[in-house]
Formats: sequence, C-alpha cells, structure tokens
Amino acid sequence: MRHWGAIAETAEAESLYALASGTSPADRETFGIAATRLGGGVVVSTPEDPTGFWTKVLGLGVTEPVTAGVVDAAVDFLTAHGSTRATFQIAPDRLPDDWDDIAARHGINAGSSWVKLACPMAAFRPGETGLRVRPVTDADADRAAAVIAAGFGMDPTLVAGLYAPAWRSGEFLGFAAWDDDEMVAAAATRLAPPTASMYGAATLPGHRGHGAQSALLAARAAVAETAGCEVLVAETYVPPVEGTNPSLNNMIRAGFEVLYVRVNQVWVNRGR
Repeated sequence: MRHWGAIAETAEAESLYALASGTSPADRETFGIAATRLGGGVVVSTPEDPTGFWTKVLGLGVTEPVTAGVVDAAVDFLTAHGSTRATFQIAPDRLPDDWDDIAARHGINAGSSWVKLACPMAAFRPGETGLRVRPVTDADADRAAAVIAAGFGMDPTLVAGLYAPAWRSGEFLGFAAWDDDEMVAAAATRLAPPTASMYGAATLPGHRGHGAQSALLAARAAVAETAGCEVLVAETYVPPVEGTNPSLNNMIRAGFEVLYVRVNQVWVNRGR
C-alpha cells in the first residue's frame, strides 16, 4: 500500500486544481480564486473564503524536490493573489532536510494533521443504508453543493461555484443520498485511472449515523471500478485527543488503510 502515497498526493492535488480552474469568471472574481501548477504540485489561492480551507499548496515533492525556491514561488503566488494564510500539505516523506529552515523563513508553522488513506478496489467493502442513493443530475447540482456546504460549515455560494460546474461538466461525478424527498448527503469523486479520488462528502447534521457516507462511498467505488480504477484515495482530519472522526471510521470499515499522517504546515503572511 505504501507505494500508493505519491499517486494519492497527485490525485488530491489534481482534484483541487480541477475544482478551482473550473469555476466561472464571476466566482473567480468574487472569491479571488487563482490556481497554478508549481514544482510538480498545485497552488490555489482563495482569499475571500472565510474558512481558509480552499487556499492550499498540494502535491509538492512527488515529481520534483521541495526546495526553498519552490516554496518562495508558492508564497509569492499566494501573496500576489491576495491570500494572507495558506496550508502547505506535503507528505511527510517528501519534506526536505532543510524544511525547518525554509518554514522559519516564511513563518510556516505546524498545525493540525490529516490522514491519507487508500483502498485497492479488491479490498473495498460496501456498507448498507436504508437511504436511496443516486447520481447528482445537472438539476440537483446546486442543491447537492448546498448539502456539502452545510455539512462542513462552508460558504454555500463558494462551494456551489466549485462543485456544481465540476459535476455538470463531468470533470467530477456526484452522488446524493435521499431520505424520501429530502437530499441528506452528497459526495464527489474524480476518476483519473488508476486512482479515484474521494474528494468531498458531507451529511446534514440531523441525518448522520444512518449510513449515508458508507452508501456514497459504495456508489463512488462502483463507478470507479467500472472506469478501470485500481485504487480509491481519500483524506480526512485526524480527530483531537479522545475525539472521533466518523468519516475516518467509516472509511476504515470500508477497507481503506492509512498511508500516513500528514501535518498541515500553515503559512501566515508576515508582510514580507
């Protein structure tokens, strides 16, 4: 499983880049969205996102080494596009020996941690639910994006601007879980054989614990297998001490294995 790490990092980075670059000109202007490829990875700046989640540097160190020059260029891009805070998400085995010096120069500090996971198709174990699951249609796209935004506590206009065009264009596939006539959960995946990236899933607070996420994982795994994908990849947050992350638990039950824990390296603009 360990050898999937580099491919999983690239799948995540390409998913973020696809979402950001697929937004409309109006949404790019409203939220300041800008994206570029750099050092084998991607940089996305979204300065008008109040959560800060959509300003990231991903995929560094996979095809090119992480150097001071690459980090300089990433910080310059972020600064030029109005971001004052960003998260560098770099796999632990891709951090250079002089990372501490690079980080200190830019005011980058270790923050929370995420766990990177992968599941070979043959190892996937589908869960069960009484909810009805079906693909997100063009007509459902904005509604599904609103569910994801509500589940994560994000700006619904921004999330709709990211996901709805990606679903409608076919760049991403979407699935939703329904309780009678109410959409209660939604999820996205990006197929890029040999990987399928499980890139975003959320359940409305009042409907959690009924198997929606497991069912959405199963639906995405089925289309990934049909498309010839060999492995499912995902990431989620590491719960606090004595806390739990139901999303992580659901993925482990479904056959995902932890590749590694990746520390979020948080950059804050110090006015350089």
